[in-house]
Amino acid sequence: MQSITTIIKNLPTVAGCYLFYGSNQTILYVGKAKQLRNRVRSYFTKSADLSPAKKLMVARITSIDYITVRTEEEALLLESTLIKKHKPPYNVILKDDKFFQYIKIVNEPFPRIIATRKRLNDGSAYFGPYSSAGSVKHTLKMLKRMYPFRTHTKHDFVFDVLKAGETISEREYNSIIKQVTKILKGDTKQLLKQLEKKMHTASSKRSYEQAAHFRDQITHLKRLTHKQQAIFTDNTSADIVHFADFKNHVYIAILKIRHGKIIDKLTAVMDNPLDSTSDVIRSFLLQYYTSLADSPKKLITPITIPDLTEELNAVTSSHIHVHTPQRGKYKRLLELAYLNAEEYARLSEHSFVAARDLTTALATLKSKLALKKTPKRIECFDISNVQGSHAVGSMVVFVDGKPDKSQYRKFSIKYTATDTPNDFAMMSEVLARRFRHPEWPTPDLVILDGGKGQLSAVIKTLSQTYTRGAPILDTIPIVSLAKKHEEIFIPEIGTTTTYKKVLLPKKTPAFFLVQRIRDEAHRFAITYYRLKHKKSYRQP
Repeated sequence: MQSITTIIKNLPTVAGCYLFYGSNQTILYVGKAKQLRNRVRSYFTKSADLSPAKKLMVARITSIDYITVRTEEEALLLESTLIKKHKPPYNVILKDDKFFQYIKIVNEPFPRIIATRKRLNDGSAYFGPYSSAGSVKHTLKMLKRMYPFRTHTKHDFVFDVLKAGETISEREYNSIIKQVTKILKGDTKQLLKQLEKKMHTASSKRSYEQAAHFRDQITHLKRLTHKQQAIFTDNTSADIVHFADFKNHVYIAILKIRHGKIIDKLTAVMDNPLDSTSDVIRSFLLQYYTSLADSPKKLITPITIPDLTEELNAVTSSHIHVHTPQRGKYKRLLELAYLNAEEYARLSEHSFVAARDLTTALATLKSKLALKKTPKRIECFDISNVQGSHAVGSMVVFVDGKPDKSQYRKFSIKYTATDTPNDFAMMSEVLARRFRHPEWPTPDLVILDGGKGQLSAVIKTLSQTYTRGAPILDTIPIVSLAKKHEEIFIPEIGTTTTYKKVLLPKKTPAFFLVQRIRDEAHRFAITYYRLKHKKSYRQP
């Protein structure tokens, strides 16, 4: 095996990317260079000004590889690709690969409009990234209300190709697409004027139905843009970027200004920030803008980063002017971006603490309830009724201590009370019906909202029930939670008629988690009960 010194001597003096390898051929770091030999050698000289983390990295290097390219711009693009592919531990990388979300107008004769996380070089038009899936859904929802769409799937749709019984021409269709494109770019001022003019013209001709159509389009367009805050009176296009350092992360906020308005705010967290702050921000911006569909004309940053303008224009094929203001409106916008970055850091760090609390809570439940394994999936059941009428049952699911609403289930109870409502029988019915679905994931813990009565009735009902070939009561722990003193009842080992009472320490993560699960089951049951009760009054 060649020594590091020999490898460096044999490196070419051209542009390219270098890869540092550790033991087991693990890629530690990817970098780009205008001149490979000189750049790599700089890590190993005695005068090298390296951070403590980089010194540790250099000590771990066992081998070096490289890829040559023709220009420094190509090296930048290759560096970004290799970092995204390999995620080396000593590179600054975006923590979440799912950060980018776009709206895509597909390159085809009658283009579909799609929500996507992938940006391909396929000739389609991309808009974004958006700050969240909620932002994408809201935008698509308003567009559907403005124009006659025909839905294809949950995530994409096309315009209805029929108009008054006749097929819309491709020209008419593309006219609508041009309007949608302007809306997605944030350029709505002129479109609003056109729609208002059409509405008044239709009204003056007494075409009231057509005027109402334009009025509705204006309403939906205004709803789509009502959150956009006017900042400039001209068509300024800029991104305002700031950051907040906290522990081992850098939290970044971007205010997107298009046509003089703040149209969105995006946040990101950079993992493994081992370099200087300017290197962290540089790495983020290069990764971010290689995936950006709508590059701004200006990029406002809080610190000066050498050569950033040239590097960004190389990776984006756009002309972005990078500016660090000392005063004026852009300086004030930087302060606003910093407040957003700081708030994002605060909330994120709080969620990290919450995640640690959830781990502690689940471990405590395993110990206190004498479970065989940590309850990753917890199902909780509740009954809601008034004197036995419109009775319903709810099932909520928490995975790793967090609610998974996609797996919630509701039950319209078939049991009919005779003289007085029988909550025990209703709970038994719900559990019996739940376990008629072996295709549903098996819970690690079942919690019943109630006391020993509910637990006894359910155990009796399930005593002869099997799941995946084994008796339910032998494989799935079932407990009940009595609200008065937050007492948990669990069957004594070897019996189904006597129960042990467990009290979780108050004001602990486990105590709060169980309360939250029970309250969520109650909320879900009450919501369904009210809906069912309300519908009954609508019936003739």
